[in-house]
Amino acid sequence: MTENRWKKGVGLALIALMSLAPPTARAFAAGEEDESMREDLAETIEIYMMARMKRSLALTDEQERKVLPQVEDLFSSRREANHKRRLISMKLRVLLEDETSNDQEIVGLIDQLEEIDTQLHQKEMKVRTETRSSLTPRQQARFIMFQERFRQEMQERLRRMQQNEGLRGPGVGPRRTPPPGPGPGRPRR
Repeated sequence: MTENRWKKGVGLALIALMSLAPPTARAFAAGEEDESMREDLAETIEIYMMARMKRSLALTDEQERKVLPQVEDLFSSRREANHKRRLISMKLRVLLEDETSNDQEIVGLIDQLEEIDTQLHQKEMKVRTETRSSLTPRQQARFIMFQERFRQEMQERLRRMQQNEGLRGPGVGPRRTPPPGPGPGRPRR
């Protein structure tokens, strides 16, 4: 796939992400559908990131065979951890809304969230160590720089999409330039 097609794919994925960003009643009612869309979006961004990473690091075939499965495994672990966090957070929200809920249940859910975070951090450290052992020092440095640039690029795209959405409002077509002349409430000169 060409880079432009990848960029369009990520653009579409980011649009889909924006539709999931604000928590709404619809999101809770259609939780499974939203969860599926969220997972599809994450996978799309991951595929795009892996393609860009391969080019940026100029991986050899042998390095690809070692590094890419490790990165894919980390992505899978992150998706799974995020899914678990969302489920636990939903339970926690319900307990917090119920003034009669048991504090022990709340503590148990908080402990579960912390355990998920700890396990994911350990997995990230393990993958980082294994990945470093497969890369040259220059590739390691490029990988660090690539991750930061990619994160910033995704954040910038999301920010621009949010700004554009704010200008148009949800469900509204492209913003149009107002006709020349005084508008409603503006005095004629």
